[in-house]
Amino acid sequence: MTLCVGWIRGRKDRDSSELCFVTDSRLRQGEAWDQGTKLFDLGRRDCLLCFAGDTSRAYPLILQGFHTHRTHVDWTDPRWDVPDLLNLICDLFTKTALEIKDLPRGQTQPDMEVGFLFGGWSWRERDFRLWKILYNADLKAFVPESWHDREDNRFSFAFIGDHTEEAKKLLTDKVVSDDNVLRGTLEMEPLCIVADMARNQTDYPEIGGALQIGKVYPSGNNEFFGVWWPSINGAPHIMGRLVSLYDAPPLRFYNPDTAELIDRLPTMLNELDAFEFDEPIQKYITDRMEGLNLKDTLPEAEKMRLHRIFKEAAYADFIRRQEAPLPETQSREQEANV
Repeated sequence: MTLCVGWIRGRKDRDSSELCFVTDSRLRQGEAWDQGTKLFDLGRRDCLLCFAGDTSRAYPLILQGFHTHRTHVDWTDPRWDVPDLLNLICDLFTKTALEIKDLPRGQTQPDMEVGFLFGGWSWRERDFRLWKILYNADLKAFVPESWHDREDNRFSFAFIGDHTEEAKKLLTDKVVSDDNVLRGTLEMEPLCIVADMARNQTDYPEIGGALQIGKVYPSGNNEFFGVWWPSINGAPHIMGRLVSLYDAPPLRFYNPDTAELIDRLPTMLNELDAFEFDEPIQKYITDRMEGLNLKDTLPEAEKMRLHRIFKEAAYADFIRRQEAPLPETQSREQEANV
């Protein structure tokens, strides 16, 4: 089974708010398989969807949703808002489920033990929206349930999957212990809860595998993240899979121990003169320094650009060293070996 959570981060400050999703990677059907993709964008940039429950039900439904852009002209229309997409998804899932035939003897309708979290940025409401999508056996339909505006859900979060009540209690305890109640918003505490439960195989064997992490921003764009697993001393994973940093796309990675993004920039730059930066780039770097240190308050976009600059500089330095003439003594040794 699984554990998924969605929540609105930093709601009081709309300029920096985010809709976050975190899920484990474990699939179970008489065995444990920690390579299951559970977080999807369905071909849209303004929303995300994850699932918990019977994989044999979830994957066919999600694949239908993923290919909706091939069958419904409005799916990729940016004028369609997230609530419009929600209605289309529920209708699609319902109609697909109704096509299940040849049920076991004595069974009148199929088992639909699967649930979804769906959410994104609403350009009409200028705010995030988050729903659970669950199957209603009486209605024979998938029905949405709003979780972004519930009076009993001050922090705007929702869990689905296994051990959800324990997850809620652990989250409440963490917010209280970190003295964040008065803040009135969540940061990355839910990620910590799912990470701790996924690593605790004694108490939560249904949950496991590397975390899958995604966010939707007010710009109407989403972003997927990698994670070092099972800790910062582990290995890089993306969407539940072990990856090589030499082959992986340029995603940002989370530290599951601190729920913080891993900043791969150096804190001190004391050998800039050893690299051949042109004048505009040299000025760009020095403008973002205080003494020999990078400023602590750099925007994320500027950090990413600095990372690209330093990466290219290191590669250029490597090439230059390979093409440099060998020292005379080393050259003689190589000629002797020949």
